[in-house]
Amino acid sequence: MAIYHANTKPIARRAGRSAVAAAAYRSGTELVDARTGLIHDYTRKGGVVWTEILTPDGSAVERNQLWNAAELAEKRKDARTAREWIVALPSELSAEQRTALARDFAQALVVRYGVAVDFAIHAPDREGDHRNHHAHLLTTTRQFSRAPAGGLMLGAKAHIELSDKARRERGLEGAAEEVKAVRVLWERTANAALEAAGVDARIDARSLQAQGIDREATQHLGPAASEMERRGKATDRGDGNRQVHVNNAERARLVAEIIDLKAERARIEAERQEAERLQAALQQLEQAAFDIGLSLRRGTIPETVLSDLGEKAIKQAEAAGLPDDFIKATIQRMGQKVQEIVGREEAAERARRKAERKAQRREAKRLQKAQQQLEQAVFDVGLVFYRGTIEETAYYDMRGKAIQQAEAAGLSGDVIDATIQRMGQKVVEVIEREEAAEQARMEAEREAEQQKAERLQAARQQLELTVFDVGLAVRRGHLPETEATVQIDDALRQAAAEGLPDAVIQAALERMHQQVQQRADQEQQAARIQQEQETVRQIRALTDDIRQVGGWQEDRHRPAFVAAGFVPTGEPNSYRHPLDAATNVAEAQATLFKTLDETRKARERAQRRSTTQQRWTARRERRMARYQETIERLIIEGPQGDFSNDDYEEELYDDALDFYWDADTRQWRHPYQAILQEDLDRLRQVLAEGRDLYEKEVYEHARRLHLQNILENMLASETVEDLQPIVDELASMGCHRDASGQWGHQQAGTEKGADLDRLIQLFNEVEQHYALRRVGQIIRLAADIHKSGWQEDRHQAALLAAGFVQDPKSGEYSHPLSYIPDVQAAVITLFEVIKNPGPQSTPSAPPPPPSPWRPRGPR
Repeated sequence: MAIYHANTKPIARRAGRSAVAAAAYRSGTELVDARTGLIHDYTRKGGVVWTEILTPDGSAVERNQLWNAAELAEKRKDARTAREWIVALPSELSAEQRTALARDFAQALVVRYGVAVDFAIHAPDREGDHRNHHAHLLTTTRQFSRAPAGGLMLGAKAHIELSDKARRERGLEGAAEEVKAVRVLWERTANAALEAAGVDARIDARSLQAQGIDREATQHLGPAASEMERRGKATDRGDGNRQVHVNNAERARLVAEIIDLKAERARIEAERQEAERLQAALQQLEQAAFDIGLSLRRGTIPETVLSDLGEKAIKQAEAAGLPDDFIKATIQRMGQKVQEIVGREEAAERARRKAERKAQRREAKRLQKAQQQLEQAVFDVGLVFYRGTIEETAYYDMRGKAIQQAEAAGLSGDVIDATIQRMGQKVVEVIEREEAAEQARMEAEREAEQQKAERLQAARQQLELTVFDVGLAVRRGHLPETEATVQIDDALRQAAAEGLPDAVIQAALERMHQQVQQRADQEQQAARIQQEQETVRQIRALTDDIRQVGGWQEDRHRPAFVAAGFVPTGEPNSYRHPLDAATNVAEAQATLFKTLDETRKARERAQRRSTTQQRWTARRERRMARYQETIERLIIEGPQGDFSNDDYEEELYDDALDFYWDADTRQWRHPYQAILQEDLDRLRQVLAEGRDLYEKEVYEHARRLHLQNILENMLASETVEDLQPIVDELASMGCHRDASGQWGHQQAGTEKGADLDRLIQLFNEVEQHYALRRVGQIIRLAADIHKSGWQEDRHQAALLAAGFVQDPKSGEYSHPLSYIPDVQAAVITLFEVIKNPGPQSTPSAPPPPPSPWRPRGPR
């Protein structure tokens, strides 16, 4: 008779199992696990009657691709990658009917969960029970679908794989109840196949007690116990089952004695079975409607397949005798339930995605923490190594342990390499900062001493200022002596509180008393000088007015003469100023009297010039001589002044040589133009040479500004350029460089000298900046050569990139910045490493690696 057997178990990594291995064993094929690289070959396994894979969309899928995708879809080390269902196939059915039954049950699982099912039918063992036909159904734990490009996709977890809490959130019962429901589903599917085959036997998922059968149930022996029993060895389960058969036989005997009760019980049982049959048909219809509606809403199975399944379920319900009203009401009720479940599943899917994002953030934080730990470990061990506190072997051991921990935490090799490189750079920066901090500390000490000196200097200056201001206010009469004494005492107490020595305070008091006396004398002298200057101004204004009008005019000049302070001396027409003891007043007075005399004489000369032509001719000859003398002097001395404008030239023409502007020809003309033409041309040539000299100075200044912009751009740039053109340009401007590398010029104290000083300062900063860049390149090249040995193709190009130049005759390398100490030390280290390369090029013991980060004392 047909027996009921249906159980399930997960394929979990926690138990060391693999979905790929399980699929290979049950299908009797060879599969390769892409995650572990293992090959599972069960092609020699016998008893595999049939294998087939069903998917929600009915498409074909390759077995190795499916189960490797199931393995790769899970990230946890204890994840469930597949689920197995084992069912006993009724021996009353033919091989084709058993295959169809296994396919129907697999299709029911596909519809119920939206997963892919790989089922295999195994024949009974040759030495075992010949009725033991059974099927292994291996399902994915995630829903199966196809990507737009056609590739397979495993999405959300099937609801049977969810936790009880997640199932309750979706309105579903617990996982145990779900397993019971699938067991009932197998009962209905198998009984339908038995009924269709015309077999009276049926299976029942319920226990014997629940079925009302007074019979003791046997235990499933399993493969191990069955093998032992076949070999004639008794087992506990076999003994127990034999005792159960004895007990059941005794029960059968007792049942025969009460046959009349059995008939009644049979009738009742028939009625119950009829009711249960209708109930089962109703539940089967409900389940089919629910599964079809759920698959339709999810879109996991084509509508044509669902339509066929729906018609099949309705026909089965009608064949079971269910009324049409029950069928319609059931379908409507299941549609509402599907609607509710889909809504809850969508909410649960949103919650799942949120949880996945949260898990991804946690994973990112964990990797970030691992990276931070690696950074800290590499930084710490690198720092103590380059400080010289640990040996090289200990350094590499500690760094290797940190790398192993990072790899165990899941960090990729690229991230680890980048982290080690970044931390190496950071160690260099820290060492440099420590050196800078030591230098800053010494600078701070010097600054503190300087601040103390400045504070004492400020206190002394404050005391001197107070004493000076108070003393000056007393001398001016602006402050009483009593109040002045109080202010000076306060200043003395404050100076003593600042720490000024008594000797310094006493010297400051004496010096300020002297300065107060000097300032008072200076103010008196300034007042006298101001009065003298005002007098000189009045006298000069009077002199200018007399010169402008051409002589003394009594009505006009007498009031100004008296207002200027002149007084008569007692002699006729004799006057003097009371302040003529002062030099400037005496000079202004002399100039006034001289102007009066000259204007008087000029009037007399004008009168004489108008009376005789001979006197005019003599005057013209004298002026000609003066013109020639002035022109010769200007030619010899050369033009003076700024030729960027014509102010000096116009003044020269207008005042010194009596030139005038001809509006008709728009040129400067001279009264004796024809006579002095040769001399005037020579003067114009000298003036033109002066303009050329000025334009040359403007051009040289523009060159200096252009070179300054180039140096500032080079200082801000990250690239390293050739400095030889800059050196040549500085040399062309008159700068020279001695053997020690110091620049100099011969333009000190001039505007050009100040510009050259600025250019030399910028060039030195650029040179130092380039030197630091070159030192880093040379040290990295030395470390690479020490590590891998000299490699001609790679390291020769690196030498040239680091700024080295090769002598075309001798072939030797040199560096143009070797006169800088840091560059010279790096070059020496590089050449030593080239002469004594690392362990990759020689079997002898290598020298210790060059360390550009050796601590250095204050410079």
